[in-house]
Amino acid sequence: MEEMVPGFVRRLSETGSIFRIKTRKDEDSVAIASKTWKCLLQIDDQVESEARVKIACDSVVFKEDGSTEFIYGPMNPIRELGGKRVWF
Repeated sequence: MEEMVPGFVRRLSETGSIFRIKTRKDEDSVAIASKTWKCLLQIDDQVESEARVKIACDSVVFKEDGSTEFIYGPMNPIRELGGKRVWF
């Protein structure tokens, strides 16, 4: 990968990657993959949910429309394994 896009790999190694998960603003029984923060955390209190979420991710943003964004990172996606650089 370093031969194909060396600038991207260098920048990613230096800064890391940020992973964001956005939740729905309202519960939709038809959607399987996307649930509300209340359904995911099984709690209705926003203050308590912020404390619970920060154990697992780096930050959480509760939007005015009712949706939520969980932010993980920056994480280092490139590591050494067995003497080779691999992506995680």
